[in-house]
Amino acid sequence: MAQIVLKDVVKQFGAQTAVKGVNLQVRDGEFLIMVGPSGCGKTTTLNMISGLERPTSGEIAIGGQVVNDLEPGERGLGMVFQDLALFPHLTVYENIAFGMRVKKVAEPEIDSRVRAAADAMHISALLDKRPAQCSGGESQRVALARTIVTNPSVFLMDEPLSSLDAKLRVDMRTELKRLHDRLSATFVYVTHDQAEAMTMADRIVVMSRGLIEQVGAPLEIYRKPATQFVAGFFGTPTMNFLSGSVEAADGAPLTSSESASKRSTRSPPRFATHSDPFRSNARSTGPGMAGPRMSALSSSIAGCSAPPAPSPARARSIQTTRDCCCSRPMPGVARGSPRWRGACSRATRSSASASPRRIAASSAAVSRSPRSGPATS
Repeated sequence: MAQIVLKDVVKQFGAQTAVKGVNLQVRDGEFLIMVGPSGCGKTTTLNMISGLERPTSGEIAIGGQVVNDLEPGERGLGMVFQDLALFPHLTVYENIAFGMRVKKVAEPEIDSRVRAAADAMHISALLDKRPAQCSGGESQRVALARTIVTNPSVFLMDEPLSSLDAKLRVDMRTELKRLHDRLSATFVYVTHDQAEAMTMADRIVVMSRGLIEQVGAPLEIYRKPATQFVAGFFGTPTMNFLSGSVEAADGAPLTSSESASKRSTRSPPRFATHSDPFRSNARSTGPGMAGPRMSALSSSIAGCSAPPAPSPARARSIQTTRDCCCSRPMPGVARGSPRWRGACSRATRSSASASPRRIAASSAAVSRSPRSGPATS
């Protein structure tokens, strides 16, 4: 059993608190991904699980055993770092076998386990090469083979794919998922890449400023964000936020009970009546709504006031333009042509003092122009 439990874990570096009372349970055999912006505390949390950092307070248990005082080598974990940490003067075979030789495993068993791990990661042809002769993806596979050869119950990975190009990252995601399915081990994976988290994880832990914002399945995180940070962090493009307040018809603020009764009697605001990308992969939350990711937007806009009415001069200008250009055809001038738009703009500029007789005269002058072609409107 490889269940991991963190209880009220705090880590301080002098006056700076990197992790602020984290409580987390990693299930046996699951692929858990910790995601968040740089400096949110995810790597520090992973280092405390591995034993590279000691928690300032709190308790960490692996397989039911408290491991706060155990050294990293005594915890039965396998780690893959961002920089891979391969020995450049050793061959691929010797890099994979290094950990077992430190533990003084018999040489025949070392050879069989190294070759089995190399076959599993498709690097059997690289065993006689040195790391400098391997590509980025090949070096990544060597590091994974060095980790799985020790048969750990928990795999800890700190952004292992960040140094690879886009195509290799996609290929290695598939390899890691296959490895997890084959070994049925517990994986704790740290990344800041949303795509890695959404495509690989059984559950996602979203962290910000040393705190856990939300824990859930990928689609739950995307469709039902618990906080504004989670809603803004996931999704491309990011969600828009509008500030506002919900008020009663008389202008008084609503309490929670009043809000519920108002929602039951008033129809919700309508959004996204056209084709919307969110509508295809999320359930609707109301008539005309675009799905749960629009709920924050609808609640913010519900109390916003309508735009002010135009001034009397502006209203006359709008009406004059409609009368002279939009409602009345111009003989010999195609609707939408440059001359048609020029007549509209001239009428708009003089709308405040224009009379119907002057507008009619202007339209007649345009119709008598010898450059005008046949009417197409």
